[in-house]
Amino acid sequence: VYGNESVSGNGGGIYHAFGNFNYDSTVIAGNTAGGGLGPDLYHNNGSVSDTNCLIGNNKDYSAIIAGTPNASNSYVGTSAAPIDAKLDAIADNGGPVWTCAIQPGSPAIDHGLNTLGVAFDARGIKFLRQIGTAPDIGAFEFGAGAPAATLILVW
Repeated sequence: VYGNESVSGNGGGIYHAFGNFNYDSTVIAGNTAGGGLGPDLYHNNGSVSDTNCLIGNNKDYSAIIAGTPNASNSYVGTSAAPIDAKLDAIADNGGPVWTCAIQPGSPAIDHGLNTLGVAFDARGIKFLRQIGTAPDIGAFEFGAGAPAATLILVW
């Protein structure tokens, strides 16, 4: 959840009104809540947990503890020291869904989880889920470009 805006409400990235919510290997960063609380995440009631996430700014929801990483291996910024996710705007990066490409130097690189054991990132079969020591946080795997074309000559 990146680059969203709530013009007059709370939770520029995610507004969570009630109940329990668990985030795993999720990016919630670079969002704004112009008229309210929680630029990246606003939580009103219940519990929230984070594991291997990147949350740019925990302003107005300090139950997700800041740290690089924190105790749940998430990278969480504050209003005084927000974390730049270093993502490109959403675009067609190949595959059936649009994604935000990860820029070099992003804290998302090699800090995610793959609890379901999927082989490919959100873009599908041509894009491996893990290139480095661990999968990246979010839907896009840095460096997972389409395989090089092979030229076959037939005589």
